[in-house]
Amino acid sequence: MSDNSQDKQPSARDEAALQPPVDVIEDASGITLYADLPGVPKDKLQLHVEADTLTIEGEIDLEQMIADTPMAITITKSGYIKSTPMNVFRQQNRGGVGVSGFDLKEGDYVEHMFVASKHDYLLFITSVGKIYRTKVYEIPEGARQNKGRALVNVLPLAEGEQVKAVYRTRNYDENKFIIMATKKGVVKKT
Repeated sequence: MSDNSQDKQPSARDEAALQPPVDVIEDASGITLYADLPGVPKDKLQLHVEADTLTIEGEIDLEQMIADTPMAITITKSGYIKSTPMNVFRQQNRGGVGVSGFDLKEGDYVEHMFVASKHDYLLFITSVGKIYRTKVYEIPEGARQNKGRALVNVLPLAEGEQVKAVYRTRNYDENKFIIMATKKGVVKKT
C-alpha cells in the first residue's frame, strides 16, 4: 500500500491561504510592506522596516483600526466612569447567583449604565448646562470589578460640575440641536 500524500500538489486555494496579507518588497534600504487593510487602498499606507525602526507613511484614519464592538458604559454617582467589553458578561439561566460587576465605595451606586458601540459618540450634559462630546473608544476600559477612572480625568469638568445626563448617538450631525430648559425657565439651544 503506497502513501500518496507526498505526491499531492497544493491547490490554488491552499496557496492563497498561505499568502501573507501584505505585499513585501525588499530593497537595499530595508523591507517595505504594503498592507492589505479593509477600507484602506494600498497606495495610501506604506510601512517601511529597517533594522529596529518601523516608519509608517500615508493616510490612515485611527478609527479604521479600532474594532466596532459593543461596550457597557458605567458611570457612578461619585463620578467614576469605565467601559467594559460586552463579551465579559454572560447570560445566566434560572437560579443564577449573579456575578460582581463593580467595586464601589460605601454609599456609591451606579447612576448611568448603557450599551454603546466603540464608534458611537457620547454627549455628557452637566449641571451647569455644558455638553461635552467624546467617542466611546476614548473612555478608559476597565475590568468588570474595577471602579473605573474619575470623570474629571476624562472630561474637562469644573469644580463642582457634575454629569447629569448622558446621550449616545452614532452620527453627530452639525445641523441638529439639543434644547435644554431649567425649572426656572432658562432655555439653551446647543
